[in-house]
Amino acid sequence: MKSPEFKSDEEYWVYHWLLILQRNGLVREICYEPESIELFDGAYSCGTIMGPRKPKEVRKVMFNPTSYTMDFSVVIDERLLGILFATPETFWKDNKLPLISVDENSGIVFFEVKPEYDFKNMNRLVKNTLKWVYDKYKIYINMVHPTELFKKTFAPQEYYFSRKTGKPRKAAACKTFEEWIENANRK
Repeated sequence: MKSPEFKSDEEYWVYHWLLILQRNGLVREICYEPESIELFDGAYSCGTIMGPRKPKEVRKVMFNPTSYTMDFSVVIDERLLGILFATPETFWKDNKLPLISVDENSGIVFFEVKPEYDFKNMNRLVKNTLKWVYDKYKIYINMVHPTELFKKTFAPQEYYFSRKTGKPRKAAACKTFEEWIENANRK
């Protein structure tokens, strides 16, 4: 499978993190930028004006339609329930887990990947959009900061190297997948 074109290094790292889980049978499906979710149909002002010969319908845009596209939709194996993700129903007792699934039956987890450093304060805008999606569709989308996720779980090798030059980059050392899964199985 050809790797998609990612908009950021963070999305690239999370994709490789997901591929490791998939190679180990813990993720069934990875979808980068799935279909957009409609949030608002738009608002219009309509009326009739008299044209040169007959009445004419006029429609002016007050607010344009709004949609949202998350970064990843992932189907996770149920073996990770309680290890990597909680459900909205169990989050109150499993709130130390890094992710929340839509429900325990489907194992679907949605991601919005954001950098640790929020250059233009976009996290504030995204948080409101995620609340809007949850309110309208009851879809919980995890806002993921890869550095934090990797500290709690493991990091892919791609995290330690520059995507453009391939040279090593400064990054905090994290567990390997093997170390993480061994530790998770002990709990």
